[in-house]
Amino acid sequence: SSSTPLAEVGLQAASRILKSPEVFDGADPLSFTSWKFTFTSWLSFGDARFQTALDKLETLKAQDAIPPYSETEHEMSVKLFAILTSYLKGRCLSLVKSLAKSRDGFKLWRSLLQEFEPSSRQRSLALAQTLSNYPMFTGTKTITEQILSYEQLVQQFEDASSSTYPAELKMATLVKGSGQKLREY
Repeated sequence: SSSTPLAEVGLQAASRILKSPEVFDGADPLSFTSWKFTFTSWLSFGDARFQTALDKLETLKAQDAIPPYSETEHEMSVKLFAILTSYLKGRCLSLVKSLAKSRDGFKLWRSLLQEFEPSSRQRSLALAQTLSNYPMFTGTKTITEQILSYEQLVQQFEDASSSTYPAELKMATLVKGSGQKLREY
């Protein structure tokens, strides 16, 4: 209808055009970056202002307070909270419940980042361990989706550790994880 705000039309279009993001339950913290990428792509397709706002949040240091919101930012924050409540379950519900009174989606987003994307030596070691034990590619997703997930994990490791993951290990993992026909090829 003509009275529907443009941002709502965009989010509705995003749901019709793009595959909606999966629900994130926090059970596998290493999958957060992949989920975040899918979620923010979907969200920013619906309303590009969210990408700008979320990028600003990510540039803040952990100890920095979030600057006061404009009226538009406040509306976006409340909308983001409502959207996130649909895509967060399990372990993430405590974060949602802690901000239920304020309904501050930007604070919730920042809490998710601090919980699931800590920048530390421990994270880079966990990523290295995950990469070394990367599972076989299964039939639940396409081979392309699985390779992209692997590449994202490699990128996360390189970002967290400030080092390059060896090409030989990447190749070995891809060969090991591939089906028999692809290995022969």
